[in-house]
Order: sequence, then C-alpha cells, then structure tokens
Amino acid sequence: MWRRTIPFLACAVLALGAMAADQDAVKPAEAAKAPVPANASNATKAVAAPAAPAKESSIICESCECDWDLKLVNCVGKNLNNHFPNPEDWACLNFQPLEIRFDSNELVHVLPFTRALDTVETLTMSHNHIAKIEDGAFMNLSNVVVIDLSHNHLTSEELSPHIFQGHYAPENYEPLERLRVLRLNSNALHSLHPDLFEHLPRLEEIYLDSNPFKVIDRNTHIALTSAPYLKVLDLSRTMIGKLPEHLLHTPRHLQRLLLAGNAFPNPPEGLADSHELQYLDLSENPFTVLSALPTMKNLTTLVISHCPNLTEVPKGAFAGLPALTHLYLHDNHRLNNINASALVEPPEPPAETHVYPPIRTLHLHDNALGYLESSLVARWDQVRDIRLDGNPWVCDCENQWMVQTLLPTLERTNVTFSAGLKCAQPIEMRDRALHSLEVKHYHMRCLDRLGNQPERDAPLLVGVLVGVLLAAPATLALVLLWRRCPALAVPGISKLTRSRRGGEYSSAIYKAAETEPDFI
Repeated sequence: MWRRTIPFLACAVLALGAMAADQDAVKPAEAAKAPVPANASNATKAVAAPAAPAKESSIICESCECDWDLKLVNCVGKNLNNHFPNPEDWACLNFQPLEIRFDSNELVHVLPFTRALDTVETLTMSHNHIAKIEDGAFMNLSNVVVIDLSHNHLTSEELSPHIFQGHYAPENYEPLERLRVLRLNSNALHSLHPDLFEHLPRLEEIYLDSNPFKVIDRNTHIALTSAPYLKVLDLSRTMIGKLPEHLLHTPRHLQRLLLAGNAFPNPPEGLADSHELQYLDLSENPFTVLSALPTMKNLTTLVISHCPNLTEVPKGAFAGLPALTHLYLHDNHRLNNINASALVEPPEPPAETHVYPPIRTLHLHDNALGYLESSLVARWDQVRDIRLDGNPWVCDCENQWMVQTLLPTLERTNVTFSAGLKCAQPIEMRDRALHSLEVKHYHMRCLDRLGNQPERDAPLLVGVLVGVLLAAPATLALVLLWRRCPALAVPGISKLTRSRRGGEYSSAIYKAAETEPDFI
C-alpha cells in the first residue's frame, strides 16, 4: 500500500505548493465556487482549496478519457506517440486504474511501465506501429491478466523472452504469474523464441493468428509446449499445412484450437494427441473429400465452413467424435454430398445399432446440397438449432421425408425453420417453398429407373404425338400429288409404272435381244 500512497502524497504536495504560489492570482469569482466555512481553521482552508480540481491535475486525463467508476484510462485513437513513460504522470492520478487502453495510436516503442500501475489487470496496445519493446517493459504490472499487442509490427527477432520478465533477485523471483491472455496476432512473426513464455507460468490463452509462420518449427514447438496450462491456441491464417508430431500432447488442458485459413489438405493427424480438446475450427482449408477426423472423445464443437473445394463428406468422417454436439458445416459452396453414415461407424458385433453423437446444433446452410439423408441424425426432434437454407434442394420422392416429417417436427420448436427452403429441381418446381408443399400435403414424384425426371418427359411426348399427327396427312397428300402430277415423277421410276392404256406395260422397258453368235 505504501508504494501507491507515497507517489500520490508527493503529487499532492507539488500541487499544494503550486496553488500557494498562485494564491494571490486567484480570481474572486473562482474562489466563490468552493466557499469555506468561516469557523474553519487556516490549515483546513489551505487543504480544501485544491480538492475540487484534483481530477484535472493529471496530464493523462487531459489527453485521454478517465473513468473513475470503472477505473479505466481510455486513450484509444488519440494520436499518441508515447504511453506516458514518466512515472510522475501516473502518480498524479487520483485513482488506481484497472484497465488501460492505448489502441489505434502511433506507438512504435514500448518503454517500461511504472510501479504505480501495479493494479492494472488489462493492458491493450493493438493497432499501433510497435516494433520494439524494452526488456522488462511489463515488470511492474504484477497483477496484469491480459496483454494485447495485436496488429503491430513485432518480428521474431525483436520478441524476446525478457520482455515479459518479472522482478528478479537471487533470493526472490517474481514472474508475471497472473498473466492469462497474450495476444500477438497480426504481427510479422515467423517463429517463436523457445523460451518466450518462461516468465508466464500460468498462461492460458495464446493468439498467434495472422502471422506468416508457414511451418511450426522446432523453436516454436518448444515454446508452445512450455505452456502447460494452455487452454486456447489460435493458429488461424498462419499458412501452416502440418502440425508437428506430439505438439498437442504436452498442453494437457488445451480446450480450444483454431486452425482456420491454413493449407491443411486433410484434418491433421496430430489432433489425436489432444486430451481435453472441446472446440476445433478447420474452416477455410483446401479440403476436397473430407477424410476421417482422428478420434477426439471430448470434442463437442466442430467448425468446417468456407472451404471452397470441399465437395463430399464421406462415410465415417465424424465417427471418431462421440461427444459432438455442435456441427457447423456451412458456406461450402461445392459441398453436394453428406453421407448418411458420416457421423457413425458400422456397428460391430455384438452391437446391432449405430451409436450417434448427441447433435444439438446443425448448420448446413449455403452449401450445394440437393438431398439430405433422414438417417444422418438419430433424433431430429432433439436438434435445437438447425439451418438448411441456401441449398438447391431436389423436390422428388427421396426428399419427401423432409416435407412430411422433418419440417413439422422442427417447426414445433422453431416456427421460422423452413424460411428459405426452396426447390431448385425439377425445373417445374423451381423456387417453390418446401413449407407450401408441407401445407398442401404434396407428394413429390420419383425419378424413373434411368434417373430421369418424369415431369420433363411430358413436353417431349406431346411434341412426338403432334409430329405424328401432322406427318401422316402430309405424307398422304404428297403421295396423291405425286400420282396426279407427271411432272413430279422421278426419272427411272416412272418407267416401272404400269401404263394406263389398256392395262399393258410400256414397251419402253423392253429391248430386243442381240442375235447370239452361232458356235457350230
């Protein structure tokens, strides 16, 4: 407590001295704003005079916004090129801040923070131009929980472990043991120092997304596995296409892993090393036919969205996820097939039935799905949040169950479920709402044995019939015309016709035979 009191008393003494020196210059009108009782002592009058303007005495509160109730110093977007490294500036605050924000400024160089800020729990310095941080810059922030250095210009060479060191003496080492969240995303990191987190023994969340790592090298591997209490790891958009072997084995408490926007051709096999992983994001990866995910018994949420090349989810793709509760498989604009057994494996004797995961959320919207298998989920009535809109549904008898069973079941708990569900095929039913088919108890026709749409055969059959009806009299008319008009006769054919005179054949077709030579 004395660490906080002495700087404040020193600042108050300086302020009192300045007020005493300018006492004769005080205007009567200003003095009248804070009247002092006549029976008050001289000492009381001297102390009472500067009490009112104490809140305005700090240069920090003149440049930023100070909230005494929230214990917040908000310096966001103030065009600052420094973070008030002078300890006296912070000593003059008449409250002890819990949160300081320096986001969206012009900071380039971070200097050590003063000991007067040992109450700060959250420090944010994102969207600056920070390229250099002094060793021990956060040493005096002994109670800090969150440090945000995202969207800056930090490089692997400048990001040293000593930046996060705490107070140290041969007999007393004090790391930043309260720090839980470190945001380093959107910088210029391609590797991590192997000892980067050695002064952060209780680190739980590390955000490294949008850095150009390309590969998780050995040093980065060592750094990440040196955080035994890690719960959240964000490696999204780091250009990696492979996870090192056993990377997820050491952080035994890892619960959330984000790998979106990378170059994985298939779900990484290293996922099988995780112990308590509950949330996995594999969006925006170049999957085509999704291979089976490794077994993860505790995974409850899986996100695979915005994969531009994904076309198929085959049998057993999610069979190794027995606890899967929330599946987000949407905005994959080429995904046209989800196998009916994508969530289960074939039962093995003596089992006779499939064991389904307890799906409660299913988002399949904005894909290229034409059909949805009724056996994909065991109990559709237990799915609480489902989206199927934005797909080109085929309205034939194979999807009759959607109109007859699925829509009535889900509309009991969500009246807007069927909004956006429309037929795309056959062409005769295009843009018809599935809800309207449900209301009319419409029975959709099946494809024929060749896979053709019977509805499309009707115009062809009508055309053939009309053609036959028109061709018959036209042919008869041509024959009669040909018989009656000799000028239309075809040369060579008319010679074969019978002469109309007396029923005799024309002699034109006969020719006298030449006299055979006598061989006697």
